[in-house]
Amino acid sequence: MYTNEVPKLLNIKWRYEGEGKFIIYQHPITGMLDILNPVASIIFANCNGKNTVEEICHIIKDTFTGVDEKIISNDVDQFINYLKKEEILFLV
Repeated sequence: MYTNEVPKLLNIKWRYEGEGKFIIYQHPITGMLDILNPVASIIFANCNGKNTVEEICHIIKDTFTGVDEKIISNDVDQFINYLKKEEILFLV
C-alpha cells in the first residue's frame, strides 16, 4: 500500500531493551510507554526518513526467512498505519 513512501518517526523518546531485540518508546500524546516485539522493533527503528516501506519489507524478509512476502507487506503496512494514526510518524 505505502511501498514507495518513506516513513519518518516524530521526535519521540525510545530505546532498545532486551539485548537490542525490543524497543520501548514513550507515546508523544499520552506519555505512556509501549514495548514493541522484535518484528515491530525492526520496522520502528527503520522508520528513519531514509528507508522506503518496500525497503523495510526487504529488511524483515532478510531477517525472518521463510515468511511469505504478502504477509510481511501486510504486517508492515498495518503497523505503519497504526503509528501514523497514533501520530508517531508521518509519511514523506
